[in-house]
Amino acid sequence: MDVNSIIQGCEKIFNIASDIKNSELLEEICSLKKAIYELTEENVQLKKELANKNKYNMKPEQNYYANYNEDGNLEGKYCTHCYDAENLAIRLNEYEKGKYYCPHCKNSYQERRTI
Repeated sequence: MDVNSIIQGCEKIFNIASDIKNSELLEEICSLKKAIYELTEENVQLKKELANKNKYNMKPEQNYYANYNEDGNLEGKYCTHCYDAENLAIRLNEYEKGKYYCPHCKNSYQERRTI
């Protein structure tokens, strides 16, 4: 059953409740319709977020995310805060060898030296 079918069912019940003049039932139906619309909007937003996450092949590396293409080549380094907290893939800018900053949240990152 899809959302439109559920909404149409609510509208039918609403019309029946109107005919029998049951105000409490009408209020509950209105609340139910509102909840359905809110869930639909949330579902659309979650689908967009999932599509955005699936565009990238992020791997935690050092203290940032590294995005790799299908061939396994590094495409860029991304801010962990923006990706995790805000679902934004913000590429880090290198301002000095091995030192990066996020132009969005202004966090800075430094590659760890390997010995």
